[in-house]
Amino acid sequence: MTDELRAVALLMAGGGGTRMRAGGVDRPKPLVEVSGRTLLEWNIRMLDAAGFRRIAVSVAAGDSATRAFLDGDARRVLRRDTRLTLIEETAPLGNVGAVRLVAVDGEPVLIAFADNLAALDLRSLLAHHRSLGAALTIAIHEHTQRLPYGEVQADGDWITAYVEKPERRTLVSSGFAVADPDAVSLVPPKRPFGLPDLCRLALERRLPVAAYAHDAPWIDVNDPPAIAKAAALVERERAAFERLLLPQAG
Repeated sequence: MTDELRAVALLMAGGGGTRMRAGGVDRPKPLVEVSGRTLLEWNIRMLDAAGFRRIAVSVAAGDSATRAFLDGDARRVLRRDTRLTLIEETAPLGNVGAVRLVAVDGEPVLIAFADNLAALDLRSLLAHHRSLGAALTIAIHEHTQRLPYGEVQADGDWITAYVEKPERRTLVSSGFAVADPDAVSLVPPKRPFGLPDLCRLALERRLPVAAYAHDAPWIDVNDPPAIAKAAALVERERAAFERLLLPQAG
């Protein structure tokens, strides 16, 4: 039996999906299907299997399709003792603004985004956060990008090096974070606020902000081409993704 985590999970599913619609996708982004499951189902099942018995999902006002999924199909794939709460943003709150609406009992909040698909060990992320005594922990991974041009290095009038289409490696946010009450209190009420804003403000206030580095399969599904890439990733890493859907022991 999965041990209940002393934390609440917030799944942000209120994105406008502008790029999806521009590419001809006529459904809300959280309801885009990858390998037979919507992005929303992948994420809530992973949160449930990790041991989160309290899951809140933030949706945009008027998104009746996502709301209907949460009221119907979503509850059928969750454990009976998992409480699923719907937060409807009557005004946009940014990608972490709703965190103030779910923080309870001085417990940390795990924040996830429904347009991400990752085989990330969420229990390990939460344990890492607690072990460091951080106010905010952000999951990060290394992203490699190839420049489409040749890189030229010059010293005045003279070329010193020429590298054709070099690769650049950058640490990027994976779209998963854990916020303690000290960090949650920094989020202003009733106005848009994002994870970059929260990180900057926490650092300005000298609160401890930790990184959780991982190499788990991960993809950001923000446009139609990414749907096929996500399906290919799931197929390639099928064992890792399916393992994260099974109840995890403490």
